[in-house]
Amino acid sequence: REAEPDDVIVAEVSSFQLSTTTTFAPKVAILTTLTPDHLDWHPNEAHYYESKLRMFRFQSEADYAIINAEAAVRIDPAVVRSFRGQRFLYSLGRPQGVTRGAWVEDGWLMAASDGPPTPLAPVERVKAAGSHNVENALAAALAAWLMGATPEGIQRGLSAFRPAPHRMEPVATVNGVLWINNSMCTNPDAALASFRAMTAPTVVIAGGRNKGLDFTEMGRVLGEEAKAVVLIGVNADDLAQSLAGGQAPVFRADSLRDAVRQAAALTSPGDVAMLSPGCASMDMFQSFEDRGAQFAREVLRLQEESRP
Repeated sequence: REAEPDDVIVAEVSSFQLSTTTTFAPKVAILTTLTPDHLDWHPNEAHYYESKLRMFRFQSEADYAIINAEAAVRIDPAVVRSFRGQRFLYSLGRPQGVTRGAWVEDGWLMAASDGPPTPLAPVERVKAAGSHNVENALAAALAAWLMGATPEGIQRGLSAFRPAPHRMEPVATVNGVLWINNSMCTNPDAALASFRAMTAPTVVIAGGRNKGLDFTEMGRVLGEEAKAVVLIGVNADDLAQSLAGGQAPVFRADSLRDAVRQAAALTSPGDVAMLSPGCASMDMFQSFEDRGAQFAREVLRLQEESRP
């Protein structure tokens, strides 16, 4: 149906869309990350960053600009000062000197707007794994609070929330191994954040089509900390090179079925096996959804075969 004047629309807007906007002025704009991505389309990092920051460009003094504190340090201070919306920073720890923002304190999501902090919800209400998801919950809770939601309403929303398909989505536990579909993870920074959310030994299935990004840090961390890495896709050689200095065993797979079978052989009860590609999907699949659906099917086939 057509949106009514009093409706609230929550939308994820891509850098491709933002790059051509001339009037887009959301009541609340949230910047969760500012790390290189989509450099196969944007001519350089500066263009990508400028495109993302256009979400704040046409806001008024009555609007809200919510920015991850880690992302804020990557933005020219003069650019930040040019934003007309009321600026709020958020991070796990309270940003120094910040009177408008959100953070975690004594197990609670806290928010403030030039006044005493308000407890919004216990951190335990955040069901999605990983500190990056606590940060996401902070941003969402802060946005809801600024739009008039009560702490009680925010707590109900967090309790009812379930991760979107293909984003840290548990598929099944097979022979004591938890299989996670994280196909939506299409850049190395997201892959690292997802991997760091794991507390059990983890075998990672990674690879696909590179978008002009640097895999050095992803390769270093996975090489040092993953139980093993199984590589797929046209970017497998580049990823293998970035993993070369690490201790994690590295394997190649010609298909997702082969990757799942190899990962199963590398795991033990209590481990995690995670599809976290860090790359686009268009080399072997129609989309990241197609990649995630095929992964889930292979895991469920594995589960069926493992039954007595």
